[in-house]
Amino acid sequence: MQILRCYRAICVAAFAMAALSARADDIATQAPPPTATSPETITNKVELKKQAEANAKAKKEAEKKAKAEAEAKKKAEAKARKEAEAKAKAEKSKSGHATTNTPAVKKAPPLPISAEKEQRLQELLKKYKADQLTPEQYQTERAKILAEP
Repeated sequence: MQILRCYRAICVAAFAMAALSARADDIATQAPPPTATSPETITNKVELKKQAEANAKAKKEAEKKAKAEAEAKKKAEAKARKEAEAKAKAEKSKSGHATTNTPAVKKAPPLPISAEKEQRLQELLKKYKADQLTPEQYQTERAKILAEP
């Protein structure tokens, strides 16, 4: 049992060493990176700088264009709103009355009762609105008045 553990540890260590050795060989065979003073590096840096400037300029132009488009859209919306208001105002002046979103209040048709009953109902309603009667008393009295011949 002891020998088996030692053998396993040796195999793992040997495998790790082989992997490190292979990695070291790969690194050694790669071309060294160009030095900072080589002409290729200097040319690449100049090209990268020019490219970055061009990208920044393009981005700035795109932002400017988007801003101009937003301004134009905003002006168009304001113009459309003004035209709609002017049209509504013209319609209002032609029709002679204001058009509103709320429906007009319609009066109820007159009740088929005598003038005396109507007067008594109005007095009863005034008392109810002045909190001199409870809702139950109002309904009872109203029913009595309407039930009379």
